[in-house]
Amino acid sequence: PGPRSAVLGPVPGSFAVLGDAALANLIAAGDERAFEALFARYQRDIFRYASAILRHPQDAEEVLQLTMIAAYKALSSGAQPRELRPWLFRIAHNESMDLIRARPKAEELGDRDDPVAGSLHETVDARERLRQLRADLGALSPGQRSALVLRELSGLTHAEIATALGTTEADARHQRADLLFHRVID
Repeated sequence: PGPRSAVLGPVPGSFAVLGDAALANLIAAGDERAFEALFARYQRDIFRYASAILRHPQDAEEVLQLTMIAAYKALSSGAQPRELRPWLFRIAHNESMDLIRARPKAEELGDRDDPVAGSLHETVDARERLRQLRADLGALSPGQRSALVLRELSGLTHAEIATALGTTEADARHQRADLLFHRVID
């Protein structure tokens, strides 16, 4: 997508060992291989985050693409985020929220992906717990769902969550604490 670097950098396999700051510098210098390494490093995490927020794989794929395009443009023009990982999640969060706002109405969580259990009683119990979990997740605000997903699925710290959501660390910690203490699921 961007200009091919005239500067010969490290061999492609060595990009995997470079840190985020080094990749960002190489991207700013026009090295597409560095961006490919960055994309490979974060595509699964960004997709998983967007999937959990949007609940649709096609929407998550769109958010992944929009996130990476925005990151490429910014890094290519010299942007130097303090921490790349939460910065990427911030872009993904904003793209996800834009997509949610563009939806005509809220969508219900379906009954797909039901677990398969051994006995009828176990199956009924598991389906009820899953139904309740889906209802609870569906009732969360996008911000609360984002904080939960960033912490539990992506492993971000409260400081990184704050950066990704554009809030303070105390607010990120508070949103997540509200989730944990308001609803206890057996």
